[in-house]
Amino acid sequence: MPAQINECVHERFTQWAISQPDAPAICAHDGEYTYSELDAVTDRLAHHLVQLGVGPDVFVPTCFDKSIFAVVAMLSVLKAGGAAVPLDATHPKPALQTRLEDANARIVLTTAARAEKLDGLVSSVLTIDAAFLDSLPTMSGPACTSVQPHNAVFVIFTSGSTGRPKGVVLDHSAIVTSAEAHGSKIGLNRDTRMLQFASYTFDNSLEEMFTTLQRGGCVCVPSEADRVNDLAGAITRLRATMVDLTPTVAALLNPSDVPTLKQMCLGAEPLTKALIELWSQHMPVVGQYGPSEASINSAFKDFSDGRGEATNIGKATGCVSWVVDAENRDRLVPIGCKGELLLEGPILSRGYLNDAEKTQAAFIFDPEWARTAGPTGRRFYCTGDLVQYTSDGDMMYLGRKDSQVKVGS
Repeated sequence: MPAQINECVHERFTQWAISQPDAPAICAHDGEYTYSELDAVTDRLAHHLVQLGVGPDVFVPTCFDKSIFAVVAMLSVLKAGGAAVPLDATHPKPALQTRLEDANARIVLTTAARAEKLDGLVSSVLTIDAAFLDSLPTMSGPACTSVQPHNAVFVIFTSGSTGRPKGVVLDHSAIVTSAEAHGSKIGLNRDTRMLQFASYTFDNSLEEMFTTLQRGGCVCVPSEADRVNDLAGAITRLRATMVDLTPTVAALLNPSDVPTLKQMCLGAEPLTKALIELWSQHMPVVGQYGPSEASINSAFKDFSDGRGEATNIGKATGCVSWVVDAENRDRLVPIGCKGELLLEGPILSRGYLNDAEKTQAAFIFDPEWARTAGPTGRRFYCTGDLVQYTSDGDMMYLGRKDSQVKVGS
């Protein structure tokens, strides 16, 4: 079992701000910050948020288009002891309202362009821009000293394709442990310039922003227009060296159009053989798998040799994988047999916000095979994904457990 790292996300960032103050932290279409500059501006905003009542396990939604200020807002919430709840600025007002209600939000951080949409939904709408940040006084000492690694750090709302969206509550220690595990696997370090492509409501955005800031790299933020219309140009202008894209998006790029790129990470959808073969001729290619319920990335596969099955999701990272009978989770299945993937370890989330029933259905304790040896109180996330082990311990992805359609009565 991987060890749990009992630290807070913003503490990891602060260590880098001390050791490399002049290194680039964010390079965005609308501004740049070094580590020391980002540390200073987020300290000021964090102190202001504490005065407004933010503290441990207080959920603070952020609602931004692609911007340097989105990263500033989220990091400031963390430094204030709170948990950031990224929202999609393009969502209609009713969709935003349900998420704000679930988060019991009193404050939202947003931009002038989006503030009107949030009027009347919460008691305080803070517009974050350069002028507002410059107006905040410098305060000495950390904004919040009581936040602990077991406190909430992010809430990621799933798309809610069936009914009300579920908010996955992630703790500091889970995100720090996950960032150390997957960050090491993909080689994300202080020389990395990571493109911030994913939607803020997609857990991959946490990797792009906060794994990068915990490992001394630079977060590269394109404009919304460039992200959609000129991705290759944005990658080149921002001098991004690493991306983590869906295969659908990666297929729109040509290696010759992105000369600064040194690493291609792929995930969130089934990979394709053609994509692996194309990109592996130019740079290392890795596949990543992971539900939000297990902190961003929980399995890793290196495809840099250009070979291997595209459905191979590799081995667990930051956690331990188990394959159980899809109809009976009290039974493990033999190697090579199809079963449901369960994840165990320090990167598991708390569960779902305000939904004990769904949490108990997805997170189980001590199935029969786990009780036969070792301690009790072991907790597992049931992914609903069907996999089988290969002879060397890799996992082949076989589809969803719930996608089988029953015909007839």
